Amino acid sequence: MRLLAALLVLPGCVAAVVSRRPALLATGAAAVVALAETGRRRAGGGAVFPPATAWTAPLWLLERGVCSWFAVSQALCRGGVRYAGGRLGRAANSTRALRRRLAQPRPTARWRQADSAGAACRYRAHPATSSPSPPTSPRCST
Repeated sequence: MRLLAALLVLPGCVAAVVSRRPALLATGAAAVVALAETGRRRAGGGAVFPPATAWTAPLWLLERGVCSWFAVSQALCRGGVRYAGGRLGRAANSTRALRRRLAQPRPTARWRQADSAGAACRYRAHPATSSPSPPTSPRCST
């Protein structure tokens, strides 16, 4: 439902501009600012967020509309958004899917230690056994 609302922002703005009704855009922007100010004041938000943040809400809403159209076009034309050499086909998982995944038992991972540069060190076999043991120094020295 939120995606649909975000997708309707850009066509609504274009329709108001094409029909030469700037009052419609101004009224919509004023409503968005009023709603943002109400949200800013709720639960002590006025102590955290400065008053000027409510005035940026129409720009944020326009940016959300543009990015939503971009994401939908990427999903339809290319199978998802490029990320880390692959494609993300979906932005998030449902709560039901996350609960189902977390309820399944997970295999235990073998312990690994990273060196100071953040690179994972290889396992070393313990001299008395053939099973790997964790490194003893933080630099993974052999």
